[in-house]
Order: sequence, then C-alpha cells, then structure tokens
Amino acid sequence: MPKFWNTKLRFALLSAVYAGLALLLAACAVQTPTPPPAPAQEADASAPGGVLRGQVMDTAGRWEEEPLRIFAAPFSGDDQGAGFYMLEPAIHPSAELGEQGDFVLSAVPAGRYVLVVGPTAEQALTVVDEGGETRVFTVKTGETVDLGRVQLAP
Repeated sequence: MPKFWNTKLRFALLSAVYAGLALLLAACAVQTPTPPPAPAQEADASAPGGVLRGQVMDTAGRWEEEPLRIFAAPFSGDDQGAGFYMLEPAIHPSAELGEQGDFVLSAVPAGRYVLVVGPTAEQALTVVDEGGETRVFTVKTGETVDLGRVQLAP
C-alpha cells in the first residue's frame, strides 16, 4: 500500500462516501408527513431492543413553550468519538420529554447513538459531556441504560 493510504485517510474517505450516499438517499426520498410517535414514558419490556432513560436538565428558555422530544440518532464512527450521526425522525426512536425533562426511549435497536433534544429534529441540540463534546451512547438488546442527568450543547 502507498504511504498516504493510512488509517486516518481511509476513515476520512469512507466517512465522506457515507455522507455523500446519505445525502443522495435523502434527496431521492419521498417526503411523506407522518405524525410523531406517541409519548413513551414507561419502558415496554416486551419490545425488542434496549431502553435509554434519563433526565435532560437544561431545557428552560431554549425553546418557546413547545413540547420537546428526544431523538436517538444512529452514530457511525470510531471509539474516540470521531464520526457522524444521521437523524430521520420518522424512523428513529423518539419520545416526548416529561415536565421535568425526564424521558424513556424504548425499543431502541442495539447500536451506538447520539441523543438530540428539541421541538423538532431540525431545531434539536445534542446531548454533550462536561467538556462540551457530543456523547455517544451504546444500547444492547434487553438492557436498560439509566443515563441520569444529561446536558445539552450550548
């Protein structure tokens, strides 16, 4: 292999290809309005996949009195957090936030996810760690992950 074909370059090229394919698929998709899923505040133990539960702490004053949703967007990347996520609200797990910011996302397929919160997917902010970096969460089938209190990007 030539020297320039290192792991970082390969990852960057593959990421660019995946992003291009995603944009192409999005451009070709027929947009059909679908109602948002019903709020899910209780975990359904019989549903396939895993469960993410927690509480978003800093939503006050970010949006005008609109009901807020939390979305689980599949993440593709490495273990250091380099990568990307894509959110399609019609097919990815979501739930309405409770009055205190509490949430339960049920039937989340096993995998790695970024959580985003907002009145719509387009207005949503990502859940971040103490350093302001987007957090990536791992879901396993049959497991409930209690995330505790989480914060949003500034």
